[in-house]
Amino acid sequence: MMTDEQAVARNFDEWGALVSTSFVPLNAEPVRSGAFSGRIVGQRLGDLVMTRIAASPHAVLRSSESISSDATPHYKLSFQRTGYGLLMQDGREVVIGPGQFAIYDTSRPYILAFDKTFATDVLMFPRGRLGLDERQVSQMTATLLGEQRGLSSAVAQFVTNCGQMLPELNQSTGHSLASNVIDLLRTVLSQEMYSSDSTAHMKSADKRKASTILRYIHDNLAEQQLTPKFIADAHFMSLRSLHHLFEKTGNTVAATIRTLRLERCRNDLTDPGKRETPVASIGARWGIVDPAHFSRIFRQAYGVSPTVYRKQH
Repeated sequence: MMTDEQAVARNFDEWGALVSTSFVPLNAEPVRSGAFSGRIVGQRLGDLVMTRIAASPHAVLRSSESISSDATPHYKLSFQRTGYGLLMQDGREVVIGPGQFAIYDTSRPYILAFDKTFATDVLMFPRGRLGLDERQVSQMTATLLGEQRGLSSAVAQFVTNCGQMLPELNQSTGHSLASNVIDLLRTVLSQEMYSSDSTAHMKSADKRKASTILRYIHDNLAEQQLTPKFIADAHFMSLRSLHHLFEKTGNTVAATIRTLRLERCRNDLTDPGKRETPVASIGARWGIVDPAHFSRIFRQAYGVSPTVYRKQH
């Protein structure tokens, strides 16, 4: 999708082509005969895509064949404004009603079906942007998020406001707002994960502590002294206990910090408002002060140097 695009489909063939070019390759199918209309308002904001959709009843299918032709994995967050959508992925299915939202993964097949006219907001972003364990996130797809802890209303209000402003948003502001949505989603998913079966092997106290420490790491990524020892001291625990706690989550402390820092750097490299910021300054902003080290670990993570990545996005 091009920046600031507004597109209207007057029939179903036009709609099928439109949804595939706006997101990832998809197969669209009508669910009833008769006239069809659909409208998408969207912006591509660096490596993020924000859209507001209104359309007649239909279904979209992300098949194994379409996945093989699009190797970049993304998450999509769907927030339902009107009508109802049935989302199916990973052996689960959920009905998303007005004010509710769910996440799904473009690297695996899914079906999203609407049996009546509907309106929805969708944010699509690279899977790594969440900075969460992808195995655990895979257990949260096709589920209603934030319902148990009252967080859904906060996310819903913010997403709705972003959607309303979408046609007038400039690139820099839009990118910042979309990043804020991802931050909110990360908070919701973290809460869901540490109360789910995915951490059933952990004691309740360990789940709470792991969640608290992960939030602390997210909030202090810019601090150069953010090391396992620094984190352990800040939480009045031994370094050995900290490492043992993270072993239970399937990650190491150092790898978690490095991954999250690199994701923040990647976000800044695609931010139109930071185009003039030197690459080395972006690394330093997130605690990676050695330019050569930053370039090396970024290339290891994403296949290209930070400078090349910025040019590509």
